Parts: sequence; structure tokens; C-alpha cells
Amino acid sequence: PPVLRGTLNYNLDLRRHVIRGMWNYENSNAFPPQRFELTRTLGKNEGDPKILPQDGEFHGSFSLAYYHTTSKGKQKERSKVIQESGVNIKFTRDDSFDDNDHYKVDGVGTNQFGVFNINGTAEKSQVEGDASYAIVLRKRYVPSTLPTTDSSKATTTSTTTSKKKSTKKRKYGSLTNGGASSATGDGADDDGTSTTAAAAGPLPPPSKSFPSHVICLRGKLKREQADEQLGVSESLHKISGMWSSGMDLLDADPTNVRGLCNRFEYEHKSTSSSSSAGRSSAEQFPISGRYFGWFDLSNEDGTKSRINE
Repeated sequence: PPVLRGTLNYNLDLRRHVIRGMWNYENSNAFPPQRFELTRTLGKNEGDPKILPQDGEFHGSFSLAYYHTTSKGKQKERSKVIQESGVNIKFTRDDSFDDNDHYKVDGVGTNQFGVFNINGTAEKSQVEGDASYAIVLRKRYVPSTLPTTDSSKATTTSTTTSKKKSTKKRKYGSLTNGGASSATGDGADDDGTSTTAAAAGPLPPPSKSFPSHVICLRGKLKREQADEQLGVSESLHKISGMWSSGMDLLDADPTNVRGLCNRFEYEHKSTSSSSSAGRSSAEQFPISGRYFGWFDLSNEDGTKSRINE
């Protein structure tokens, strides 16, 4: 998960509490640490800003690094700012210490990737005259609600949507041709263990295939072996492959020798939690939830842009 390390301090003139520092993915060196900041402005009736910490709603942003692929296939590192709002943070004194300098930190907020929880600690600086707190937080995104499997509802939704659109454009993911998971829900983990999605409920009907003029994605779904971090078991579900503006183009250039296709990739991290089937979510395969990823897009000048989703 993302780990945020920084300080909690106050700005007396602006009556603000500011959490500011650097963040990175735990046990990852793919990118250097990146900046983040969360601020809370105290109202005139909310007491002395110099009193730290105080519960409240913070707003802010963080920098997110990503790679841009050039026409020569080289990757250049770029960065964008992600806004965050309504981050409600609560500070609770840590009873395992005999002083008032240690707090547990819990919060929930929202950004473009979804709802997230933050948990961590705040420790008062031991430097004389320094009122700041050292902050260490871990961020975990809340899994999305499982999609409905009611075919009648799905048909109604599809019909309503198509009436609103003047052009028919949809994404088709083929996981049956050469994929690691079939449309019937049978699959195998990296260790060869066969698992069945039926334990988690029936899957929705397979996507309809269109021969041309519809955005199509074809690739493989696989589950990488779960590892243990801080007592929490995690596994990575990855969908990767090629996409194009028609299934006929994918069939004509499956390895993209002619440049008719582009790469895409989606990932979902699951952590262990009790399920109705008796297995943790980190062990289920395939698994429904919120996936994040990217796709490459060819530009008119021959270069490629990587679009995050």
C-alpha cells in the first residue's frame, strides 16, 4: 500500500493545520518518493490553531509519477497532481504510552481513484520549542461493491445507455482466447492450484463479440502469488494484453507487428478478509472489484501516450 511520511504542523496566520511530506509504495523503488499535502482551515470558533492534533476534515493533493512512451519506444517519467477532498481524520491518544505525545491516526477520504482509508501514527517532536508531530500513514482503497448478476437488470441498463449514445462504443475483454481464466469462471493460480469463481456467486453472461468498429481488448488474467506484509496477505490480479478499434484488427495483427494495436494493463490488489466461502479475498480467483491501470494511445506524429485509468 502507499505509505505517507511527513509532519503535522500549524500555520497561525492562516489558522491552518497542515500535514505535509513524501509518499511511496511500500517496498517499491520504481519511482522516487513523491509529495503530498493535506490542509485543514480552522473556523473562528474552533479554538487555538496551536493546539495539535485536532480532529477534522482535510483537503489536499499528492503527486503521481507515471511513464510516457515515445515513438522510439523509450519511456519518460512524468508526474501529475491528484486532488483529494473530504479526508476526515481522527486522532486518538495511544494508551500504550504513558505520555500525551503519541496518537493513533484513522481517516477516510476520496479522490479520483475512489474511497480510501488511512491509518497510522503521530508522534510529537522531542525537540524543545517544536510543536510538530511526525506522521506515518498507510493508505488502502476500499473495494467497490460487487456488480449485480441479474440479467434482466443488465439488459435494461444496456438498453437505456444505448438510447442516450449516438454512437455505439464499448470495450470487449476476451479472456477466453489464450487467457489464464475462462468465461465460465475456472482458472489456475501461478502455483497450479485450480479455483472456481462459483463459490463467490454466478458470473455475469459473457460479453458479446463485435467483429469491427468497436473498441476491443484481448489479453490474459492471472493472479500473482500473494505475499505477507505487516501481517496482511496480499495478491495481485493483473489483466494485460492488446487493444484496438476492432476485433478484426486484433486478429489481423495479434503481436502488433504492423502497429494496428496498443498495449493495456489493469491491476487489482486484494488483501485478506473473511469471505462467505471461507476463503480470504487474497485467495479468490478471479475476483471482482476496482481495477486500476493504463492503455497506450498512438498519436498522429507516431508517438505514444500512456493514459491512466
